[in-house]
Amino acid sequence: MSCCAGHAAAQSTTSWLLDFFTSSPLLATIVLGPVIAAILAAYPLLIWLSPRPLEPTPDELRFYTAADLLAYNEKHRLPSMLEETLAFLNRDQALSRLDHAPGKNISTACDALREPLARVEIIVVDDGSSDGTGDVVLEHARNQQSRWGKVELRLIRLSRNRGKGGAVRHGMLHARGALLLFVDADGATKFEALSALATELDRIRTPAGHGIVAGSRAHLVGSDQVVKRSFVRNLLMHTFHLVLSLLMRPPAIGKVLQRHLPSFLVSQNTLKRTTLPSQPEIRDTQCGFKLFMRESARVVFQGSHIERWIFDVELLLRAELSSQTAHVRLANCGSSMREVRKEAGFPLPHSGKGKADTVADVLLDLPLPIAEVPVQWTEVSGSKIDLLKDSLGMALDLVIIRANYALDRWPSPKPAKV
Repeated sequence: MSCCAGHAAAQSTTSWLLDFFTSSPLLATIVLGPVIAAILAAYPLLIWLSPRPLEPTPDELRFYTAADLLAYNEKHRLPSMLEETLAFLNRDQALSRLDHAPGKNISTACDALREPLARVEIIVVDDGSSDGTGDVVLEHARNQQSRWGKVELRLIRLSRNRGKGGAVRHGMLHARGALLLFVDADGATKFEALSALATELDRIRTPAGHGIVAGSRAHLVGSDQVVKRSFVRNLLMHTFHLVLSLLMRPPAIGKVLQRHLPSFLVSQNTLKRTTLPSQPEIRDTQCGFKLFMRESARVVFQGSHIERWIFDVELLLRAELSSQTAHVRLANCGSSMREVRKEAGFPLPHSGKGKADTVADVLLDLPLPIAEVPVQWTEVSGSKIDLLKDSLGMALDLVIIRANYALDRWPSPKPAKV
């Protein structure tokens, strides 16, 4: 027996399609034959193109916050980024600016958000640089030893260039903080933006210690920083977001059938959808400034695969899958995140007629919420992106991600703890 409208809708749609093709075997062969042949031919190619995941992260927890700086041939730009990072982390202030402390539980993550930082780890991942980037990091540490104080610096040198995704994952899987931040070493986003991300993370975090906040440049679309880019660069940017939306959030079957088939052929049950809250769409998936609760970082990075530019998309997809699975389990048990938050003394979303009023409130209904916070961003020279080559690579990786999770070749992450 179905437990939700979405399941009933899927059954209704499937039954209609089966009846349609069963009544006309020739039409079924003409329509489905090429599709099945293409899938069988593409599957070996998908296996060959798909990377393997890294080993799990260690359980050691020694720091309030761990900042993961990604560097590839950043000899000239990295010193100023380290200076900026040190200046921010040595302030005697809490990261979160929330006035109150939601929740009854006191945890290391809570301390990391609301207390002046006492223990901080900075990891610089040298992604196979050939310009002496790692040596610059060590020289800075020696020359500024008195300023490091409560901040422990770790340098990880990769023997070969793994790509941005591979370097980020390597650093995050070895970070030892309750809060984990990864940031590009080019300084395009100021490190002080961490306060805004931490404040939002403090607001949305769950009693089980889940939450992700992504820095976003979506508010800059239409600004001089974007408008003054070349036509080709802007065209590729908009094309990427269109392909991303179609692959990761395809239109509902019911809506597609309703649009393209006569109304008498479409059962009204087909148009029903589940009423479980869902993650609002992330407008900027690629900003290199993201903050994770440790539990959420473990969910998204353990078992991730993509090592190139588009790795963020897989991380966010894994977070959504983990959240959805946990939500369904709660619903099957007759519970919800509102009840979990209420019992733990956490803030509840404002609601009308049983539904959250705003995107900010919807996030409080999710087992693993992902928030977006606008950050100031400045395009810096020296980009490592080959516009045409990497754009094609991104498109291919999007297909690889979607296909592997859709076919269950890559296991879905475990349900988020609630």
